[in-house]
Amino acid sequence: MEISRRISHITHITLNFLAVLGKRYQSSGIADVLVESDVYGPGTVTSLMKGKSYNRRVSAHKLTMEALFRLRWQAFICWLNAECQHPHKANLDQKGLVSSMQSFHLAIKSKEDVPQRSMSITVELKTVMELFETFREQERARSPMFSFWDEYIRMVMMFLQFVMAERTGNWRLHLAAASSMTPYFFAHDRHNYSRSCLLSRHGTTAAEAPYSVPEVHGRRPCHKPLKPTFL
Repeated sequence: MEISRRISHITHITLNFLAVLGKRYQSSGIADVLVESDVYGPGTVTSLMKGKSYNRRVSAHKLTMEALFRLRWQAFICWLNAECQHPHKANLDQKGLVSSMQSFHLAIKSKEDVPQRSMSITVELKTVMELFETFREQERARSPMFSFWDEYIRMVMMFLQFVMAERTGNWRLHLAAASSMTPYFFAHDRHNYSRSCLLSRHGTTAAEAPYSVPEVHGRRPCHKPLKPTFL
C-alpha cells in the first residue's frame, strides 16, 4: 500500500510539472516547430500541449531541449571565438580538449582505462563549464529571448533529473530536483503539488540528506532504462 501511494504521488508530480511546462510555453512556438518539422501532426501537438499522452510529451520536450541545447552550444563557440573574448579563450586548449574527448570515447567503447580517462577529462571539462556559465550569465542579462529559452532547457533538465532520481532511488537527487521544481508549482497556481515538493515535507534539506534513502526508497528501485538524449 505504501509503495502504491508513493508511485501515485510521484506520477502526479511529474504529470503536473509537464502541465506547468506546457502552460508556460504554450504560445512560444514549440507547437509550430514540432508540426513544421514533421515530428508530430497538428492534432497530436494540440493534445500534447494540453497535457495528454505522457510518453509523447516527454519525447517532444526532450527533442526540443536537445535542439535548443545544440543551438546554445553553437552560440557559445561563436562567443568563445569572438575577438573580444581572447582572454577567455586563452584559458582553454580546444585541440587538447577535443583529443581528450575522443580518447575518452574510444576508452568507453573498448572498456579500457575508463576510470583514469574519466578523471582526466573531468578536470579539463571544469574550465569549459566555467566558461559556459560565464557565457550563459552574460547572454541572459543581454537577451530576454536567450533567457526565455535557457529557462526552458533548465526546466526540462530538472524534470528529467526528478524522473531519474525516482527510477534509480537516488534520494539526494530527488531532493535537489524537487527543490528546483517547487517555485514553478507556486508560480502556476498548483499549490497542492508545490507543498508536495517542499523539502520540509521530508524533514531535511538537500545538504543534510542521508546517503541512505528512506524505507520506501530502500526497496529495490525500478531500473527502467532511460532513453538517451544528447551527449
